Amino acid sequence: MRLSGFAEQLENIALVLLAVSPFFIVPLVILFTPAAGGGILREILLLISGLLPGLATALNGYSDKLALKAQARQYDRMRMLFERALKLLPERADAETTPQIRALYAELGAEALKEQAEWVAIYRQRPIEPPK
Repeated sequence: MRLSGFAEQLENIALVLLAVSPFFIVPLVILFTPAAGGGILREILLLISGLLPGLATALNGYSDKLALKAQARQYDRMRMLFERALKLLPERADAETTPQIRALYAELGAEALKEQAEWVAIYRQRPIEPPK
């Protein structure tokens, strides 16, 4: 949940920066023409108008590069799965509850292996080759 919030925060900041940048560009074009001069304020607005979209793009790229949303959703799903399993586990293990515990652990193990296989498929840097 924390990662998902961070990814959304980065994207929101990027959108705000993109939305605000015209408010620096428009006054620059309208008020400060080369004939009117403008001085240091014109230079500052010019610098900001160039930096804001670049910063927004960098934040958005960083968020996408790390795939924070996808990872956060997957980790949150696994967190919920393991929390649910913890609630289902009996407090004491005996002959009566052992089959339930084993089934629960088998299901958790299968889910963990599936998640690991997905991670390897996404992030593997070299192709998988069959054994020779």
